[in-house]
Amino acid sequence: MGPLGINSFFPTSHSNYMSKRKASGSTLTGGTGDYNPQTYSVQIDSTVGDYKSVQYPTPVPRFGTSGTSSTVMEVLRVIWILDDIPTPAGQYGLTVSLSTAALDDGSGSTIRLVADPRTFAFFSFDGIFATAAGFAYSSRVFDQNLSDGSGRGILVATDSFFVNVGFQGTAGTTSKVAVKIYYRLKNITLQEYVGIVQSQQ
Repeated sequence: MGPLGINSFFPTSHSNYMSKRKASGSTLTGGTGDYNPQTYSVQIDSTVGDYKSVQYPTPVPRFGTSGTSSTVMEVLRVIWILDDIPTPAGQYGLTVSLSTAALDDGSGSTIRLVADPRTFAFFSFDGIFATAAGFAYSSRVFDQNLSDGSGRGILVATDSFFVNVGFQGTAGTTSKVAVKIYYRLKNITLQEYVGIVQSQQ
């Protein structure tokens, strides 16, 4: 098996993804009562040379908006499952990110998928293989904690979010990435909502 390099920017411990300190329900949810995380699962398939963004709706019921507050998606944790890469001899790099706007500007830059200020989660995987038979696995999992020490996560106020992928390497190589997002619904003030939407679009 040839040398394998993995570029990831994830915490090594997953035990603190929910706060160990107790916070009031109103502090965590803004009054929605949505204390327990829910999950949102998506999958994106790609082939070497792909540079694309796929749009998904945020799971926010807009009827929950009142005259003084608005409901948003609060992302707490993201689990990336990298699977199904039949790799020939050669080198490849795969970058996948979550953002509040489409990032497929045609530049082919995987750095943009990570560095754009509207990106809120990502992972990057690189491989160099000496032989086609030198690489085999059933799955690879990356667990990314987006909450702070009090159990608060990243607020997404847009109507949609995007899964962006940049895939470079030996021609003919394919990839499949599943993404499981842990989130809760949170009420915020309209003033805060407008500010977040403007910054995320």
